[in-house]
Amino acid sequence: MVLYLKALTSVDPFLLLSVRHLVTVALTVLWYLWRRRRRSRKREDEPNKTLPNREEPLVPSRLRTALFLVLMGSSMAVGDCIAFYCVRNMPLGDYKMIAASLPVFVAVFAWVFLKEKCDAFQVNC
Repeated sequence: MVLYLKALTSVDPFLLLSVRHLVTVALTVLWYLWRRRRRSRKREDEPNKTLPNREEPLVPSRLRTALFLVLMGSSMAVGDCIAFYCVRNMPLGDYKMIAASLPVFVAVFAWVFLKEKCDAFQVNC
């Protein structure tokens, strides 16, 4: 994807990013509808079993999960925007070097904010 973005200089990177996210959303919605339809067919095939009480779609625990997923998706979209902008305006080698160093930053932030253990094995990897 990075090479395509670097080669397509006449196309706005945010347009490419928008198309990428729209395709992802469309495929996710199609998968969700297919899965929901498949589950409803299974329920019709087994009428003798008692179904558990169905929860409302957005009860507080599910609402919290939905909000977390929206926040996570939004942060990933912002990260993709920044990455696409960097690929367009930086040399490719610099971008790849920064992208390769991300696991180090993740480990440091996990150690600082989440109080994760940082063993010698994890430091060497």
